[in-house]
Amino acid sequence: MIRKAITSVFRRRKKQPEEPVEPSLGRLGERVAARELEKNGLRVLARNVETPCGEIDLVAMEGAGASAIVVFAEVKTRRKGGWAGRGEDAVDRAKQDRLARCASAFLKRSRQLQGRDVRFDVLAVEAPRGIPERELRETPDRLKVRWIQAAFHVDPRRLGLG
Repeated sequence: MIRKAITSVFRRRKKQPEEPVEPSLGRLGERVAARELEKNGLRVLARNVETPCGEIDLVAMEGAGASAIVVFAEVKTRRKGGWAGRGEDAVDRAKQDRLARCASAFLKRSRQLQGRDVRFDVLAVEAPRGIPERELRETPDRLKVRWIQAAFHVDPRRLGLG
């Protein structure tokens, strides 16, 4: 009886579901976001990197040589005008903490990137409503990208950098 009462009190609340985005539309958003980074001079090093604490959508390098910056990018794709709001708003404190843990795990495995400055960006990709996904794949320029550079800060000591 007590166990049942405790279970009901501590039952996890269901999170508000995000705007349903077809998985392939999310992948299309990631490709468009990667192209946006490359168009602006960044070199995409990795996509959809699995770490023990989750996935990193994009890892890129800005600049060259010793002053190059490692950019960890979270991509959020939404249909325009959806009830879930803007993609960048979905990168809350919990998501930022998870991304920081993932980045730390990635950097520990990537010795050649250790010691570099790190930045966390968010790319919010907006797909127009009413256009089928297959049509968007054929004309990806219809997707709009908002690139928020240095969207949040993480103490370098937390990443094992300082």
